[in-house]
Amino acid sequence: MWLSGKEACLENLFVWPDYRRAGVASALTEYAIERAVVWECRSITLETNEMNTASVSLYGKLGFTSGSSRYEGERLLWFTKGV
Repeated sequence: MWLSGKEACLENLFVWPDYRRAGVASALTEYAIERAVVWECRSITLETNEMNTASVSLYGKLGFTSGSSRYEGERLLWFTKGV
């Protein structure tokens, strides 16, 4: 995770296949959100491939809203959550 002004950005979250569907990604994302609050960020953002339905579902459940890609022609969805 890195900071840009008052925005935190979560990048490259990956869970080893043997540990998926065990709450690891949720716990890591929730920890990142907690850190963003401590650092007094206004929001936390991330992106994932639109075909990664597990990630898209997870981020929706955690209260992130999605929009289109920040880059024309990309298949990445940009997610944001106010903190």
